[in-house]
Amino acid sequence: MKDIIEQYSGLGMTLKFNNHIGGSADDDINMYTGLMIKDNNMTTMVTATGSVFSGGTDLFTAGNLRILQRSNKAVAIEKNQQVGVHSWSNGQDSAKDIAYTDESHRRQATYFNTMLGDQGVDFYIFTLDSAPADGAHWLTKADSDKYSFITRIE
Repeated sequence: MKDIIEQYSGLGMTLKFNNHIGGSADDDINMYTGLMIKDNNMTTMVTATGSVFSGGTDLFTAGNLRILQRSNKAVAIEKNQQVGVHSWSNGQDSAKDIAYTDESHRRQATYFNTMLGDQGVDFYIFTLDSAPADGAHWLTKADSDKYSFITRIE
């Protein structure tokens, strides 16, 4: 990602998610990558053939503009299952069972605050409440509007 940014810096970069981008194997690297996307004013786009979930949604969140190209324009966006969220766990405990003062919550809340401004912490709490760690919630238009999440739906 660093090499791509150095090569194309200042050229209006768009990071397209053309296939399914799921959870992250390393949240620290995922957040670092998201900060690179944000710091370089990149646009993120879930294409009609793509979807993001969990850590993939975290990366989508980093876009200066966040565009969703619906796979089926005839149905509500959540029916397309293209942008999904859920709570997380540390392998033993669900995020909601871990004290909110824990460093892992602070890092996630700070990340979303950096990406979404004043809506960031509320969006983070929404993800925790949306579905358990082994579940999925596909964003609705109302969810997106509430948190100013998807900036353009095509």
